[in-house]
Amino acid sequence: MGMARRGQADVSEQEWAEFLEQVVTPRFPRGITVLSGRGQWLQDDEVVKGPSKLLVVFREAGSASERLIEEVRAEYIRRFDQDAVLRVDDEVVVRFR
Repeated sequence: MGMARRGQADVSEQEWAEFLEQVVTPRFPRGITVLSGRGQWLQDDEVVKGPSKLLVVFREAGSASERLIEEVRAEYIRRFDQDAVLRVDDEVVVRFR
C-alpha cells in the first residue's frame, strides 16, 4: 500500500493507524502483520519511488474473506487517493505453537 499521494503529503502514521483501527482490524480481528518499506513502480515512463506498507493477512480461503480483502483495498484507494493497491495471494501452511 503506497503512502505517497499526488499533490499532497504522504499518508501519515496517524492516518495509517486510524485506517488499521477503523477498516482493517474490524474485518480481520484475529490478527495482521504490517511491514514498512520503500517501493517503486513505473508510471508514465517514469520510475516513482516512495514509502509503502505491506499488510499481511492469514485467512481462510472463501468468498467471505475475499470480500473483506477487497473492501480493505477499495477503502484504501478511496481514502488515500491511490491508483491501485497491489494484492498477492498464496497458499501457505501456518502453525502456531
